[in-house]
Amino acid sequence: MANTSPKATHPASQDATTPAAVVRCGTLSGAVFKRLAKAKNGEEFATFQVSLRRSYLDAEGKWQHTQTLREEDLLPAAFTLAQCFERIMSERGEPRE
Repeated sequence: MANTSPKATHPASQDATTPAAVVRCGTLSGAVFKRLAKAKNGEEFATFQVSLRRSYLDAEGKWQHTQTLREEDLLPAAFTLAQCFERIMSERGEPRE
């Protein structure tokens, strides 16, 4: 099933390359990145981005990554993205429906 691992060692806004959370489902992984932005009125707010990728072994046995999905990846990708969405809603403090 899916594996979620929060990265809470330091605020995500300090290191833009460190995901706030990673969700895994088979060979797919979704990384949730949190960034802090400022509105025109100077108020700070959080914005989130998600990166989805598939891992595979190449002919030499080395792990590679791609954003291209096969048809059998579509349902796991939907599940992974739904889990990423739940992580974002949780981070925002919004109730689950």
